Amino acid sequence: MAGTDVSSICSTCQRSYPDSARQLRITTIRESLTRAFSPVDGATLGVFRIAWGVIMMLEAHWLWQQTRDLHSPDFIHFHFQGFSWIRHFPEGWMTQLEIATLMLAAIFIAAGFLYRPAII
Repeated sequence: MAGTDVSSICSTCQRSYPDSARQLRITTIRESLTRAFSPVDGATLGVFRIAWGVIMMLEAHWLWQQTRDLHSPDFIHFHFQGFSWIRHFPEGWMTQLEIATLMLAAIFIAAGFLYRPAII
């Protein structure tokens, strides 16, 4: 390597990647950006919102049935490191209130009513 010109090494590296491959990459990126920002039909988003709301309703229904078991003294609650300060609600009715709020939000999401507040 002693006595080798650095500019010749760099020019060799550039020749190993032809301009056509670079141009193809740029064209692919442009096409991807064009497709990403092109208008699409909103029906797919509507179907997704309805499906998300129905799944949330099913989850809330399942949680409602499990409320009694969640507050059982035999139920083991594992806490993640750093989140040991988070506990379940002390009373069963508080958990039911939380689940009822989740169910109401899920119905609003599926119906498309007050979507933004419900999704929060």
